[in-house]
Amino acid sequence: MRVRKTAAIALAALMLPLLAPAAASATGYSDPFFRPAPTGEPGDVINARKDGLIQFPGSQVDQLVFRSTNSHDEPTTGAATLIRPPGVRPDAPIFTYDHFANTLDANCQPSASFRTLKPEAQIVGASMMITNLALSRGWAVLLPDHEGPNAAYSANIQGGHITLDAIRAATDARYNTEKSKAVVAGYSGGSGPAYFVGSQQPEYAPDVNLAGIAVGGIPANYREMIDFHFRGTPSLGPALALIAASGLEREYPEMDVRAKLNDYGKQVARGIDSSCTQSLLATPAFAGDLRQVTDRSKDELLNDPKVREVLDRESAVNAPDPKVPFYMWQSPNDGLMPYESAARLAGQACAAGTPTMLSHAAGLDHLTNAVAGIPAVVDWAGEIFAGRPAPSNCGQPAAGSSAS
Repeated sequence: MRVRKTAAIALAALMLPLLAPAAASATGYSDPFFRPAPTGEPGDVINARKDGLIQFPGSQVDQLVFRSTNSHDEPTTGAATLIRPPGVRPDAPIFTYDHFANTLDANCQPSASFRTLKPEAQIVGASMMITNLALSRGWAVLLPDHEGPNAAYSANIQGGHITLDAIRAATDARYNTEKSKAVVAGYSGGSGPAYFVGSQQPEYAPDVNLAGIAVGGIPANYREMIDFHFRGTPSLGPALALIAASGLEREYPEMDVRAKLNDYGKQVARGIDSSCTQSLLATPAFAGDLRQVTDRSKDELLNDPKVREVLDRESAVNAPDPKVPFYMWQSPNDGLMPYESAARLAGQACAAGTPTMLSHAAGLDHLTNAVAGIPAVVDWAGEIFAGRPAPSNCGQPAAGSSAS
């Protein structure tokens, strides 16, 4: 079944990290707890506090702020929420979930949103299914704020660093997790950071006991994604471009893409600078045609050398292949993600010798697949945590396969 309603398409689309013309002024956390100076080594805890969250009754909840590294190997901070279920055993596995946070406001990332009454922040509740399934297995759950302190939506390199450093911060004697294995999963807006965890871990964080990665609905190649969304009119492309570039340019100000917008485009870009998912839903209504927001063509914008460099650098297909078992749930019927580039990513990993599973999740659309694929991901993680041989179909599931 394909997404049929515009609202549903827009919601799913907001999970896509897609770049073109825009810029943004960063909107960071309002809570001083999340705003310490970055000190120490990557993964060192700077701030920590206990919390009691009604979403996880009986669980032990710890919020962590730690030293991390941005897209340019410079010090920054990261935040994450560690949840341990009642009776959790020492060194229980850590299931790490990179939420599909689609926000240009750091306050709407998981750790901050749990404490706020701001309705916009409650979209994080969509992660509760996968979180509670993992907790029911007796695993600890780690929810990183992978967009970072400035809500750099779609910046996968930084997102991978923050996720790895979140695992470092969470594997500590104070939490009885010193020897815990970690699996990292992410869907759509969280899929890029999750994939880059597998790519970066051998060099950036060899001390992290990473057992596997799982990604779904991944925009594997940013330039192919842009072409995919500018196939015709009306298009979600201009709105998606404005949203994602507003986040990505926070890490790459040298792109200076806002200068390429016309006056109306700049007005729309300013309007989304500090928006969360619900507000961003309205963006396609204001920017449905590229000609509304810029006087330049798509090719002219994308042929800017600095834009091309960033797109290539942040695309999963150009990152090193993961060395740990890799699971992907991606639908050929996804009207928001080009399937071919995602399948190619799985094929590259398999060719490099990585045990790789590609699930079509019954061929569902992008939004439905985000939920329908979760039980199989948790089952796969359970096999990995149990130390069983990682399954692999080398990215070639049988026709109609849902997970095997």
